[in-house]
Amino acid sequence: LSDAAVVAPAPWQRSIAQLVALSPGIRCFGSLAWQYLTGLSYLSAGSDLDLLWPLPAADIAVLLAGIAEIDATAPMRIDGEITTLAGGVNWRELHEGATENVLVKGLDGVILRPRAAFLAGAAA
Repeated sequence: LSDAAVVAPAPWQRSIAQLVALSPGIRCFGSLAWQYLTGLSYLSAGSDLDLLWPLPAADIAVLLAGIAEIDATAPMRIDGEITTLAGGVNWRELHEGATENVLVKGLDGVILRPRAAFLAGAAA
């Protein structure tokens, strides 16, 4: 994300800097990544910021609260997933914590898994 930030719109820069400071291992995909990689115009006024966060070794609640705080004032929608070997779960789904199971997107498809198993980093 820190590399791709050079092609992000000026209003996004503060939020991107905050996200990188919160989680240095953060990666981007989607429109911002394509614009950075190709030099072509992919971002529009309605683009969101697609991100991947590795599951932190420390308290996941700290990461999720930090993302939510940045998202609340960001000029773009912050979308993305917390990732483990099992796949990724949307950060909002984990932050809201309303259900025992979460939707995990992986290389082999999509599956409902217990939240605790995903957060433990279980591969399958």
